[in-house]
Amino acid sequence: MKKISIYILILIVSIGFFGPMREVKAETCTGFNVVTNTPTPDGCTSTTPITGTVTCTGVDPTGAYTPAGCTGGYTPSTPTTTPANSNYNLLAPLPNPAGGTMSNVPTGDSSAFSGYLNMMIKLFIGICAVLAVIMIVVGGIEYMTSELISSKEAGKERIRNAIFGLLLALGAWTLLNAINPNLLDSSLKNLTSVTVTVTADQANFAATEQTTASVGTGYKLSGTPSSGVTDFANNSCSSLSKVTVNTATKQASFCSRSSCVSVPVNLGYKGVAEVGQAKSGDSKTPKGTFTTSGDIRLGNSGNAVISNNGYNLGAAFVNIGAKDSSGNDRGIGFHGNEQDTLGTTNGCIRMSNDDLTLLAPCIKTGTTISII
Repeated sequence: MKKISIYILILIVSIGFFGPMREVKAETCTGFNVVTNTPTPDGCTSTTPITGTVTCTGVDPTGAYTPAGCTGGYTPSTPTTTPANSNYNLLAPLPNPAGGTMSNVPTGDSSAFSGYLNMMIKLFIGICAVLAVIMIVVGGIEYMTSELISSKEAGKERIRNAIFGLLLALGAWTLLNAINPNLLDSSLKNLTSVTVTVTADQANFAATEQTTASVGTGYKLSGTPSSGVTDFANNSCSSLSKVTVNTATKQASFCSRSSCVSVPVNLGYKGVAEVGQAKSGDSKTPKGTFTTSGDIRLGNSGNAVISNNGYNLGAAFVNIGAKDSSGNDRGIGFHGNEQDTLGTTNGCIRMSNDDLTLLAPCIKTGTTISII
């Protein structure tokens, strides 16, 4: 009987709290009778036409128009369908956390939805507080009205759970607000626009590279790095100071203060551009001295580096910092491919995945790259 009385109490409180919400619904503007001047619902104008029986309440002295069932004449104004406002009207108001009640939600503003969502978050926290109080009361009644140890423990557990749930709801909001109040702002109007620029060099990737759609997102390894690479990576990697690419021999030398190691590479499929003659989209590897820009991406757990236009670049990509005549980064660098082959590139320097895996981590921002 005690359990039944507890559930009855919960039902009564819930009906009292949620009962008014059953009336909350959107109001439909049915229009306005241009002859009788009735009715005019909120959100409608006096010239919104409706369908139905036209009742004659008088005649127009001009006698220009006589509705059915009328004598004399009547000339109504030309109806137009013009909404009085752009609000979403509620037939029953909701509590407004900002104070008072809310009877309508503006929909004409671009931030209307975010405002509504922010209000609902606060309203949800309020509902959590009400439910927590109800459960604390129920737990208290259960604790006081029973002599059984198990029932008293169940009552205390109910109270603890209610308090924990309330603290969880309040704590989540408080923590986010303390870190950054903007985390609670669901408005989309303050989002920073991001522009993704695909250079002419990247746009021509299809000539030499393969998309992830065709070869996947992994890369192959032969298991055999070039001679001396493993020793260099283990002993001289941290002191790497310069990388020199010899376009005639198609060799790249990685040099530290005390030693160097050379690995085979391949270049642009249209050859090499002399110093000062390189152009975006020419598919040539540019000669010159460059400084790495910091765009150094390493593959992870067998996952290849993917270009921003969806091409598989193998085990790593190291941007050498080459720029076009307008000062824009051309996106040229050291990279591999999915199949671990030394095919030509669209202007970059191709290395094997085994060599890249060991040597790319040695290259840091500001490393000098010379292509001769």
